[in-house]
Amino acid sequence: MTERKVYTATAVAETTVLPQHEWKKKLTTIKEEGNRIADDLRAQGHRILPKVLAPRESLPGDTLAAVVMHLDWTIATRLAMVESANDFLTKARVLGPIHRALPTVLRMMIEGKGLYEYSLGEFFQLYGKFEGKYQMTNGKQTLAKMRALVNGDMKCMKQYIERGQSYWYPLPYAVRNILAHTASNRNTLDPQGKELELSIELLRSWVALPE
Repeated sequence: MTERKVYTATAVAETTVLPQHEWKKKLTTIKEEGNRIADDLRAQGHRILPKVLAPRESLPGDTLAAVVMHLDWTIATRLAMVESANDFLTKARVLGPIHRALPTVLRMMIEGKGLYEYSLGEFFQLYGKFEGKYQMTNGKQTLAKMRALVNGDMKCMKQYIERGQSYWYPLPYAVRNILAHTASNRNTLDPQGKELELSIELLRSWVALPE
């Protein structure tokens, strides 16, 4: 007879529920402050404001991400989010290596992009739909079909090192290999997440093609 003990715990969040009129008043103040900061930055000659997401104490090989913020009323809030994100990455670094996707996910949230629209989850979902659409049963078939669809467009290719040899693979194929083998893969994605975004766009278009 096997006995197993199950432990449970309760967590409590302290939060204040604001009435709608108080929230609108608070938001008006936030917008006024944001517009003031945006005006000051424009007066200094800025059109956009770039920032870098990174732990405040990093190690060689840590993944960074660049945030690009537009100068509107949201700039004050986004700047505060950058500081919070860097604090979060600093603490996460203490626990171990930071997953290369984390700075990119934080960047997308700060920039206001739809997290699911450019998420790792959607990438793998579309990748599976692509293989299902064209009835792919192994990586060689997937690679051959993607090569045919890319048709030599180097903007949709990525250099990939495998067993000491350099290859040019269709971007979604290379991205999939990098994400699926993070522990042993020396290949990396760009810190800005553009390769992941373009891979998703390509997979969307390929899945939508008429058969």
